[in-house]
Amino acid sequence: MTLKIRHGIGYAALCGCLLIWTALIAAASPAADTLGEPKQVTLPMTLDYALLNAMVRNTFLEGGAVAGVDTEKTRKTLYYEQDGCQGVVVSAPRFREEGGVLLMETQVHLRYGRSMGRYCVLPLSFDGVLVMHQRPSISPEDWTLRFRPVKSEMRTPDGQSARLASLAWRLVEDYVLGALADVSVNLGPPKQQLQDFLPLMLADADRPQVLEMLNGLRPKDVLIQAQGLRLENVMTIFDELYQPEPEWLEPYLSHEELEQFIVAWEVWDAFLVHLITTLATRQLTDDEQMLLLDVLLRMRHEFAHHLEDPVGQADLVRVQFVEAWTWLGPLFRGHLLDADNESLLGYLAFFSASDALLALDKLGPTLGLEISRDGLIRLAWLLDEQETLLEYGPELLPELRRVLGLDRELDRGLDNGLGNEDSGRESTPPGSPWSRSLKFLQDHLAAFFIGTAQAEFPPAELEADLAQWIFRARDLETYMDRVTRVLRDRTGEVLDKTERPAGHRDFFHDLVLATAWQESCFRQFTTSGDRIMYIRSYNNTSVGIMQINERVWRGLYDQTRLRWDIAYNSQVGAEILDLYHSKYARPRMRKAPDAAWTLDLQAGMLYAMYNGGPGQLDRFLTRAQENNLFRSDRLFREKWDWVRQDALDKISICLIGP
Repeated sequence: MTLKIRHGIGYAALCGCLLIWTALIAAASPAADTLGEPKQVTLPMTLDYALLNAMVRNTFLEGGAVAGVDTEKTRKTLYYEQDGCQGVVVSAPRFREEGGVLLMETQVHLRYGRSMGRYCVLPLSFDGVLVMHQRPSISPEDWTLRFRPVKSEMRTPDGQSARLASLAWRLVEDYVLGALADVSVNLGPPKQQLQDFLPLMLADADRPQVLEMLNGLRPKDVLIQAQGLRLENVMTIFDELYQPEPEWLEPYLSHEELEQFIVAWEVWDAFLVHLITTLATRQLTDDEQMLLLDVLLRMRHEFAHHLEDPVGQADLVRVQFVEAWTWLGPLFRGHLLDADNESLLGYLAFFSASDALLALDKLGPTLGLEISRDGLIRLAWLLDEQETLLEYGPELLPELRRVLGLDRELDRGLDNGLGNEDSGRESTPPGSPWSRSLKFLQDHLAAFFIGTAQAEFPPAELEADLAQWIFRARDLETYMDRVTRVLRDRTGEVLDKTERPAGHRDFFHDLVLATAWQESCFRQFTTSGDRIMYIRSYNNTSVGIMQINERVWRGLYDQTRLRWDIAYNSQVGAEILDLYHSKYARPRMRKAPDAAWTLDLQAGMLYAMYNGGPGQLDRFLTRAQENNLFRSDRLFREKWDWVRQDALDKISICLIGP
């Protein structure tokens, strides 16, 4: 599915973001509850100081004056005499709160003296800070946020009161105070933004009433708070917009309902990936990368769970949107001021729309809020002024791996005859039968992508190479030697890259073997009639010897290679287990250093995460403590014990039969 949009971000988009920008949106509170009468609600919105200051810098410092702005756009000359005797330069204007008062501070550089012919008599310089005590208000007629100065004072750079000579203060009054008095924020255009966006989040039948509701939105007080200006806006919510409490999904969905559920979530997942990759050029900390990875994995594993058991959230996409933005919103705001001016407009507009959805969600789930396909298209438009693709497909996305900190390369290629003595060589040269077949598979993979039950077969010229990976009962020992060698080699490559301690290597080799045993009985391929096909899970979500979930790891690994390259699939499985160990298990164990973290317990919790996602870590530990393990936990423990006891001969139980 590909959704294409192309729009520009302009002044209206920026103003739209200002109206509904929130650092933390409190739940709207109804002022009247009489049945059948309109409810007056207060919709508090915060104009964050960081946003307000960025606005001032991008408008006031760029505005035309006597001499203009320097190349860095951080200083502005308001007045300059040609002989250099007098001049006024300002820089770094910003708003902040101090003791419940709104202050606007501007650094001021003054040069003042008296011109006498060609001479400047007694020229002096002063560097300080102009502090203006402001009283903000918003006009209901034109929705303009203005700032009325209550008093002004000059301070030295270290914050002490400064007294200026009359000539110097006159320069401040004539040029600085006058210029800053015009600073304002026009909130008029947001009405159109709201009318275009918010109705997309409600049912079609409700849109006329939503527009009427938005037309009645009016500003009231402006409160000065530590994090920003809180705009107290009043809006009417009509009773007829409220819907009955959403019903739980039925245990069994019809085929059509299931398809709609999947398609809606796929658009949301594509949007989440698009959102995350906008940070690909940013310098993210390890904690920020971990947060992005954790949110993505949890969203995807939760969806996989709902595919298995659709009883639960009536609107999974809406619930996941609210949860994801609650976690990720502060991270994106933290990188806001690093953007250039053009990107800043797009980000601010996107934040505004996202926060508006959270505000509506806080009014209650019965309002009928829905994160619709059209709504996500509009959000993508607000986020990126270039042509934007929302595509749910099988392609490897290097920028996604990079932003999540997973940009280690799986260095071996799709070799012809992987697992033989020459399998360590680099990828097959272009033009070989395998490379031509690989290109064919990649070109056609999207047509059979995730969720289809249709069997996929390799081109005929590949089947001879893949035949060595088909298990035959008469060849059990040779087959197991070949498969376990590939698993151990690829696990070793992962361990070499991560530089794990020597004592960890044996544990991890056994963990990968036990996982492959539990997941696929050491098989990458099977046969259907006389054709070879890759192993799929019963629900068509996971593939290959390590049963890599294609939905969960979409974009992070090559889907074609996961299906047709046993060595690649093996290494990806080992890398995922190592990721869960380093990112989740080790930090969890460090929190309880005195606990009995046996190797059996570590193996169990790593497999629980491999099987069900990061959320299974604490759940598994609870199950283990209560001696109430899942069947999957017990089956893995059985394979783990056999591997640790070097009892690989028991593989015949699942390959051949008891």
